[in-house]
Amino acid sequence: MAKENLIWILNGNNLTKNSILTEDVFTFIKKLTISVPKTFESIENYNFKDVLNDIIENTEIGYLKSDKNRFRIENENTLVFELLDDKITDFHLTEVQYKYFIACVYENLYDQIGLDDFRKKIEIDYSSIFEEIRELRLIKKYWKKFIDKMEYPVFIDNLNGLKENEIFYYQENRIINKNKFIDYYLKYA
Repeated sequence: MAKENLIWILNGNNLTKNSILTEDVFTFIKKLTISVPKTFESIENYNFKDVLNDIIENTEIGYLKSDKNRFRIENENTLVFELLDDKITDFHLTEVQYKYFIACVYENLYDQIGLDDFRKKIEIDYSSIFEEIRELRLIKKYWKKFIDKMEYPVFIDNLNGLKENEIFYYQENRIINKNKFIDYYLKYA
């Protein structure tokens, strides 16, 4: 909460009349996970983080991070890609290729010591998902720069792209229902 519960409510008809709030919708339909072992007995100085970094930086697998695909690392040793389309038409062929790429990374780091055992421990999965993500984007045209410098929470009413019963919370880049907003802030009045 802001200092002494101070907030700013700006009238979009005046201060931001040329700006518009747009909403992009992305539907992720496929999920690819690639796991490498966290520990590997055959190599004394084995470091899975080095392996993951090289996979992302030096193989074709890293290209999956481009576009609007989502990427994250789970459990420290698993690369997760959520894809907007079915980029992988033949999973079994792709799995063989990706294991080869990962084995090459391993070989660059550790030579061929334990390479076959390492290859067997690589886990790759490709599954269907359906996750819709909505992303708000404020297109600032003839924007009043002082708005960006305001310290307290800034809410914009009557912004192009909002429904009549909505208000835009600028710092958090989210839309709020006006009635809920009024009910919440009346407690502090």
